[in-house]
Amino acid sequence: MNILLSAFACAPGQGSEPGLGWGVARSIAARHRVWVLTHAYHKSQIEPALQASPSPNLRFIYLTGRLGVVPQWDRGGIERGRGHVVYGFYVQYLSWQLEAARVAQALHATQHLDLIHHVSYANSWLPSAMGWLDPPFVWTAGAGERTPRAFLTEMSRPSRMAETKRNMAMTAFGPVTHVTTATRADLILTSSDPSTWSRRLPVREFALGGISQTEFDRLARIPERRERPFRLASIGRLLGLKAFSLGLRAFAELRREIGDCEYWIVGSGPEEAALKDLALKLGCADSVRFWGWLPREQVLELLANVDVLVHPSLHEQFGYVLLEAMAAGRPVICLAAGGPTGLVGAEGGVVLPVRTPAQVVRDMLGCLRHLAFDGPARLELGQRARRWVENNWTWQHTSARLLDCYDEALVRAARA
Repeated sequence: MNILLSAFACAPGQGSEPGLGWGVARSIAARHRVWVLTHAYHKSQIEPALQASPSPNLRFIYLTGRLGVVPQWDRGGIERGRGHVVYGFYVQYLSWQLEAARVAQALHATQHLDLIHHVSYANSWLPSAMGWLDPPFVWTAGAGERTPRAFLTEMSRPSRMAETKRNMAMTAFGPVTHVTTATRADLILTSSDPSTWSRRLPVREFALGGISQTEFDRLARIPERRERPFRLASIGRLLGLKAFSLGLRAFAELRREIGDCEYWIVGSGPEEAALKDLALKLGCADSVRFWGWLPREQVLELLANVDVLVHPSLHEQFGYVLLEAMAAGRPVICLAAGGPTGLVGAEGGVVLPVRTPAQVVRDMLGCLRHLAFDGPARLELGQRARRWVENNWTWQHTSARLLDCYDEALVRAARA
């Protein structure tokens, strides 16, 4: 097949959206001819990777958008400054979409594309222009969860405002995206519960992402940890949506019970000062280590020195750090919110329901208490997590499931 990927963010060696675009492109190109529309910002990362590891079926087309402005991914993407969403970034993204549609139409005229897949951004309320073209269209819509109002009080004021604005934007632009994108799709891939979407739409629950076999093998070589103290970690941008404050509250209670435990928080962002203040307030600051931002290589090495990954994110399309922790044999505690629900499942750790902050902290404390006191159970869960990734979440497995989705979209388009 001739497949076009719309991957605004696409770069090797990264997680999140750039890693998603790159992983889909490389894995699908193993079996089909693939063109990728991506932002010119990523050219300096993509071209050396292609020279080091050529892919004959893979071609990249670099676009800057009609505004010609390069987004500042190196400053943290759309979440910058004091936690406010940089809405000018969305304007740049939409202008890029318009240019991508024009280029895609011209490419279809010469190459006869069999299918178009919007890969990134995986966003349920920002439209994609790809559905207005002739070929069958697959839309990765990501997670559709709003931040629960009860959890806004767990954030600093700037992050609370940012999440409130996101909720409002989803309400305002969701109907527009429904008409301009969702109704034009032959298949919608979402990491949220399909029941939250209109029954008239062709929705399939699908957490899109994966890990290379090489990287899995590397992480799988990390040995089990049997030493004390019992150590948990949270890794990621320190944003309100990550809700690391819930992890801190559960850890403070755990420390009162067993004492011999530590909490490592890896990352930087607008919530850092608020989290440090909370640790002091809870009386556990001497057992909490803030590492700040670390290069990815150091983050992966750090996994060897922790027992459990705590990841209470309130909305997320996938979650690469969860995948890496499970591959390293570290069980994950996460929330039933978007991608982590299916990614972790029943084998990779524990998925907690999301009702109130107090309920999440209470449930998380129960899990941590069990894992801290029962070392054999913790190690067994880590082994199960590693096998879960090996058997389900390498790019080989993900691309096979994705190609099945493409076949489904082609059948739907032919019927229509």
